Amino acid sequence: MKKTLSLFLALAMLFSLTASGLAETYTATAQGFGGEVSVTLNIEDGKIVSAEAIGDSESSPFLGTDLSPLAAQIVEAQSADIDGVAGATVTANAVKAAAAAALAAAAGEEAAAPEATDMADGEYTASAPSFGRDGIDVKTVTLTATVKDNAITDIKVGEYGDTPAIGGMAFPILAQKVVDSQSLGMDAITGATVSTAGFKAAMTDIIAQAGGNPDEWKARPIEKRAAETVEMDADIVVIGAGIAGLSAAVEAKDQGANVILLEKQAVLGSSTTRSEGFVQGADTQLQRDNGVEDTEESLFNDIMEVYASEPMVDAELIRKAAFNSTELIQFLLDNGVVFNHLEAISKNHPRNVPRNHCVEGGGGGITSALYASFLAKGGTALLGTPATELIMNDGAVAGVKATNEYGDDITIHAKSVILCAGSYSANPELFHKLHPDLVPESISGSGEGDSYYLSQQAGAEFVTLPFAQMMYYFYSNALTGWPSVIPGAPLTSQITPATDLIWLDGGAKRVANEDEFCFDFIEKNWEGRYTEAWALGGAQFAADHPDVVEIALTSKLTSREGDMGYKTDTLDEMAQLTGLDAETLKATVARYNELCDAGKDADFAKPAEYMKRVDAPYYMMRMPLIVTDGYDGVKIDTNAQALRADGTPIQGLYAAGSCAVGNMSSVRYYGCGTSLLIGGTYGRIAADHAAAQLAK
Repeated sequence: MKKTLSLFLALAMLFSLTASGLAETYTATAQGFGGEVSVTLNIEDGKIVSAEAIGDSESSPFLGTDLSPLAAQIVEAQSADIDGVAGATVTANAVKAAAAAALAAAAGEEAAAPEATDMADGEYTASAPSFGRDGIDVKTVTLTATVKDNAITDIKVGEYGDTPAIGGMAFPILAQKVVDSQSLGMDAITGATVSTAGFKAAMTDIIAQAGGNPDEWKARPIEKRAAETVEMDADIVVIGAGIAGLSAAVEAKDQGANVILLEKQAVLGSSTTRSEGFVQGADTQLQRDNGVEDTEESLFNDIMEVYASEPMVDAELIRKAAFNSTELIQFLLDNGVVFNHLEAISKNHPRNVPRNHCVEGGGGGITSALYASFLAKGGTALLGTPATELIMNDGAVAGVKATNEYGDDITIHAKSVILCAGSYSANPELFHKLHPDLVPESISGSGEGDSYYLSQQAGAEFVTLPFAQMMYYFYSNALTGWPSVIPGAPLTSQITPATDLIWLDGGAKRVANEDEFCFDFIEKNWEGRYTEAWALGGAQFAADHPDVVEIALTSKLTSREGDMGYKTDTLDEMAQLTGLDAETLKATVARYNELCDAGKDADFAKPAEYMKRVDAPYYMMRMPLIVTDGYDGVKIDTNAQALRADGTPIQGLYAAGSCAVGNMSSVRYYGCGTSLLIGGTYGRIAADHAAAQLAK
């Protein structure tokens, strides 16, 4: 009540100050979900005529970086006292605080510092939304804190839906920070922004339950120690803790090397951790136990059947990955990774052999197990420690410079450095520099381009491709759970693609079998350089999948203007709404329905059971271009050595994983599990070659 009254008084003063009719602009900031949130209010004649909320570092559930819904609430309420958005409490509270400060400034007041209030001794429990690996279902974290003598003396982390490699690592770090500092003003844990926000939200609830003022706790400063100069020595430095880096680190330790692992994030938040945890492998014991006959030669041949048309593909690199797949699966087993079943990528050749070794716990099951094995074998890991520079000596790599949250100047002298720092898809500026012609609706993935910048320091050749790892599929930020089917999506343990409709390229033509693995359709769209594709269903599709239709008709694009779906009674109306050519669209639907009536798909051989007529009313679902990772990377040889433009290896420099797949990629991706196969294999190959040089 006190807060509401103060806001009312601020607005009352504001109205008296702006009665002259002159428009004024006021801006204030507050700490949000992932960083600073800024709110700008435009006030005229005592009224908030517009509001803008910006939080470029926000990535909160249901809002992401788009804070416009909160800004709209401020204008509608004519107040900072807004309802917010479910699932985005931390971000909403930051916008409220910034708006209140802007209103106070408009009233000629200093924003009042939050006052401390006493807390009652006791034990308090609270839960809040946290990170979920699938990116859709909202998970929670439960905390129990002990309050004694107006201080938090202990925090226990209870159940959480987060991954052990992200939240499972971040929560204890955050708990210790709170106990040590008696503050909620700590920065987000790098690589665990969503988990940090969940932790802070639960602690905010706990402090309020105890009678404390959460705003005052958030405003308490936290002192950091002074920066130090650190010198270290190693045989091999590995940069990055995904499957490539961790496999390299463990393999190098197995070979007797002194290894230091650097990871930019404070948790194991790589693309591996966030993946499904599928690893392609052939001729493995798990396959034999399940009656699957397979060979590494067959795996190589099947991948090359897909990749053969891509001119940049180096068949020898792929051959070596395929012919090391049996050994990689055994290596992962030996280091604590648990596989619980096999899956095939698709029902159709050449992806129909069950080769995906599916890890218990998803990708986090890989990184958690390998990290624990590395530490158990005596490895040194520096998390939250980004590499900043390669140390060069007469054209050879002689170590690496790094830093951390304290700003330490860290120098590590080493015989070899293995770059495994992920791609560049989390760096929008670099992504658009490398792919100026791509206009995706969404870019995900992991890696901020550290391997790109570091490899350039050493003079390595960087393979650039006109495409990234991408799909055209039905994507909406309105998804709060998995719908029954997702048009254009790949088949996974959580996703079922839609087959009983028509996939249209950006020119309204049917170009692929809708029952085929989606990357064949993607290739056709890419050939047309379309920024989006479409899925067209009729009355039968709507009856079978009403949830999908509802999502389509109630969602909008996030990066540009446009609805996610349309419903019309005629194809002419549909063409007008979507901008597609009406005659082409009508001809495509007529031909498809003709094939449905014949009971045989003579054009693309889709099975008859999925050939369902598309009749009015029509439901068009947008399938925008989605980027899931980057392919450009360091050029390597079959020893994973980084190469110069003239083809000679750079002494002491290796690369593996997402930062070194340029010559092993195609827009027609072979499928889930391929990236982890290549990353794990070449991480180990790099370690073996680097370790062998130590004796020379």
